[in-house]
Amino acid sequence: MKKIIGIVIGSIIFIIIILLWFFHYRPNESQKSLPPFQSSIIKKEQAISLDKARQLSGGIVTESLKTIKIFEEFQSYGTILPSQNFVDDYNKYISAQEQLLKAQANLMLSHNEYKRLSILNKEDRNISDKALQKGEALWLSDESNVRIAQASLETQKNTMQLTWGPIITDWIMQQTPSFIRLIEQQAYLIQITLPRRIQMSIPPQTARIQTNKGSFITVNIVSASPLTDPRIQGVSYFFLAPAVELGLLPPANVLAYLPQESVIQGVEIPTTAVVWWQGKAWVYLEISKGTYVRREIVTDIPTSNGWLNKKGFNEGDLIVITGAQLLLSQELRNQLQASEED
Repeated sequence: MKKIIGIVIGSIIFIIIILLWFFHYRPNESQKSLPPFQSSIIKKEQAISLDKARQLSGGIVTESLKTIKIFEEFQSYGTILPSQNFVDDYNKYISAQEQLLKAQANLMLSHNEYKRLSILNKEDRNISDKALQKGEALWLSDESNVRIAQASLETQKNTMQLTWGPIITDWIMQQTPSFIRLIEQQAYLIQITLPRRIQMSIPPQTARIQTNKGSFITVNIVSASPLTDPRIQGVSYFFLAPAVELGLLPPANVLAYLPQESVIQGVEIPTTAVVWWQGKAWVYLEISKGTYVRREIVTDIPTSNGWLNKKGFNEGDLIVITGAQLLLSQELRNQLQASEED
C-alpha cells in the first residue's frame, strides 16, 4: 500500500514539474507574431505602425483634410459688462420720467385752479387779487418744475447715449426684449476694443468669442461704442452674446477674433484630431496604410471647428480624428523602452 502511495505522489510531482516547464519555456504568443505597434523613423519624422487588428481594437479613425477660405482675423480683447449697469441707468431714467409726469400733473391742477380763480375774480370780484396772484405764482412755479423735469429726463437720455449709443439707449427706454435678456442675464453685452494700430473702414458685423471651455462662438454686433476701453484705447464695439453658451460671468475678460477684409486659405485641422504634448499641438498623419507620423500644427488661426494651417498639410491628407491619444501614448512608451534598452 505504501508503495502504491509513493508511486502516486511521485507521478503527481512529475506532472507538476512538466506543467511548470511547459508554462515557463513555451513560446509566447506575442513572440510568434509582430508586435501590434512598431516604431520607425521616416524622413526624419517619428512614425508608428499598427496592424489592422490593432487599428480596429484601438478605434483608430481617419478623415481627409479639406481646404477652406476664411477672412483673415486679428486678435483682440473684450469685457463682459455687468447687467447692473443697465439696471442703474434704467432706474434713473424711470425716476426722471416719473418726476416729469408728477410735475405735469401738478401743472395741470395749478393751471386749472388759476383759470377758476381768474373767472371768479372777474365776476363780481368773488376772490381778491391777492388770491389770484397766489394762484398764478403756483401755476408758473409748476410750469417751471415741468421744464426742469423735462431737462432732467433729457439729460439722463443724453447720458445713456454717451455711454451706450442710441440703439442700446432705446433698448433701455423702451424695455425691449433685448434689454430684458440683459437684465435677466440670459445674454451679455460684450465691449470689444480694437488695438490702436487697427483701423477698419466698415465695422465688423460678427466676432468670434472664446468660451470658458476654450471653444468659440460667433456673436453679432449691436453698435459702435461711444467710449473706449482705457487699457487698449482703440475703437470699441458692442456685441451681444448668449450667456449659457459663453459660460462666463461679468466682468470677465474674453479673447475675441475680428474678421478683416483679406481672405486666407489653408486646410482645417479639427479639434478632435489634436493632441497636446510639451506645450505644443500635434496631429497624426497617415502616410501609408497603418503607418502614422506625428506632425506639429499651428494654432494661430482658429476656425469654427479647429485651426487653419497654411503649410505642412495638403487637401486630401488623412489625419487621425479618433485614437490620436492612443498613438501618442504608445509612441512615448516605445521611446521609453528604447532608452531603457540603450
